[in-house]
Amino acid sequence: MQPFRSSAVAKLHEQTAGFCHPEYPFLDKEYSPGGYYPFTDFTMNVAEWLRTGNIEAIRELWSFLTNNWDADRFMLDKCLRVNVIPELGLDGGTAIEAKAIYLLSSRQSLYDNSPESVGFLSSRLLASRLASITWVPPRNTHEHLHKGASIEANVIDGPDIKARKTQRANEALQELLTPVPEAVQIAGQWLIQIPPITRLVIADYFTRNWEGRLRPQLYYTERKYGCSGPWNLHFISQINCFEPPTDATPLPSAITKTHLQEVLKGIGLNFKKSAKKDELLLLARQHEGLVSGLFRQYAPEYQTPRPEWKAALQAWTSRLEKLECVAATILKAMGMQAIRMK
Repeated sequence: MQPFRSSAVAKLHEQTAGFCHPEYPFLDKEYSPGGYYPFTDFTMNVAEWLRTGNIEAIRELWSFLTNNWDADRFMLDKCLRVNVIPELGLDGGTAIEAKAIYLLSSRQSLYDNSPESVGFLSSRLLASRLASITWVPPRNTHEHLHKGASIEANVIDGPDIKARKTQRANEALQELLTPVPEAVQIAGQWLIQIPPITRLVIADYFTRNWEGRLRPQLYYTERKYGCSGPWNLHFISQINCFEPPTDATPLPSAITKTHLQEVLKGIGLNFKKSAKKDELLLLARQHEGLVSGLFRQYAPEYQTPRPEWKAALQAWTSRLEKLECVAATILKAMGMQAIRMK
């Protein structure tokens, strides 16, 4: 492999080399390289390079995540010229993250046959940031945001679609104008430190009622954007908002009898070779933290929100869902800028 042109990209590859494809840097080794599945969410990296003006690094990463044909590079050039409308009054960090999401979603659109899914995902990604901050749009933007949100609102087909879309727009604007609860503000300060795709793993836990279990790799569309299960779990552990099950929690099938035998041998406990899994589990539960450790090692997706985080994360998830149509409006305005470019 030729040396990387950008030191920032070289450093990123050094950090990720053991996780991504051995021959195709930054792509997921679980998929065909021709599908261009990024192995993880690079939003935070692209946002940082946008902030520091390191366009060389963005171009080089883009060359690994696309065919890098003329049309691909032309799309990147357009994305780099697009910005959030300054009249909206978003803080710099959020505006840059929105641009990074727009850029990476545009890349995804090259290889995803479902434009609606890509648009829906990009809106949720940006909404995860909007839900984490206090942003009161200037009064002179309310009409623009409401009109756009009433168009972009995602509602189930049926009667009175227009009225229901308008109602969703009303709720979104009201959410922005209502003071953010202190607990959600505190949670948001931590959530903006992790990639937006990881935030969606947390939101998914509540929206789909995955009681006792995270879904760290999410779904097809998210994996096309860039979604790594191990890295998502790593980032969630960094902000310490979830915790593994207690020793009393029933074992999933992922934790086998062999696993129990190994951990019991490891602490020097004797047991009959014919002992059943339930018998070994009872023995393991006599030693505090042993079963919880098994979850960490063999079934790390089995986690629950820490009690001090749960209510705030539930409120944050509700806020995210309300603000999706506003996020879609912001991204659509960025897309219109790109369309008007030559």
